[in-house]
Amino acid sequence: MLTFKKSTVEQLLITGFSLTFAVLLLVGGIAWNIAVPMGAFQSVDHSREVMATLDDLRKQIGAAESGQWAYFLTREPNLLVDRDAALGRVDPVLERLVLLTKDNEAQQKRVEDLHATVKRRIATLRNSQTVFDRQGFGATLPLFNAGREASGKVLGLIQAAEQAELTLLEASKAGETSRLQLIAGSIGLLLVFLVMMAFRVRRAVARRVSDEQADMEVAQTLLRTGALQ
Repeated sequence: MLTFKKSTVEQLLITGFSLTFAVLLLVGGIAWNIAVPMGAFQSVDHSREVMATLDDLRKQIGAAESGQWAYFLTREPNLLVDRDAALGRVDPVLERLVLLTKDNEAQQKRVEDLHATVKRRIATLRNSQTVFDRQGFGATLPLFNAGREASGKVLGLIQAAEQAELTLLEASKAGETSRLQLIAGSIGLLLVFLVMMAFRVRRAVARRVSDEQADMEVAQTLLRTGALQ
């Protein structure tokens, strides 16, 4: 008769459970790589980069406008140097936006409109400064008002582009979250099933060991009785 030792059975159960758990982690890792491709993370990073670049454009336009307005108040030439430095950073930012949005037709159209509107705003800035130097602020007022209108359009286009990227970013995050929840839930269910099975096997083995021990005790009793007889 095959005899089970309880300690040996428990060791086998623990070893089997550990191996199964390791295999489960491996399968989970493979499922993760399949369900959450690197492109998902790249999409999130890409949207953040576009938004950061749009914010940089807003800052450069704002710095140029602030520099020129300060020049109107003080006539300090160094303020125009600061304005021109900010304007010099606008073109590289716009070029970067073109590259970042080349795979998004709707955003490309916004960037094209933004590029044209920014150029008009820059032209208005320079023209108003020229008129101011020649004729004073009174003659510059119509250009100043036109510049404010152009600036409002620039900010509106930047906000629209940012909102579009924010929508893409939220969609990417929601997709990642749902995939993570699906994988975590599946692994959790498998672990629960594995624990339940291990518990049932352990209980069955313990019952089998107990039955064998009872049979052995009965057999030993019969042997002792027979010997006495």
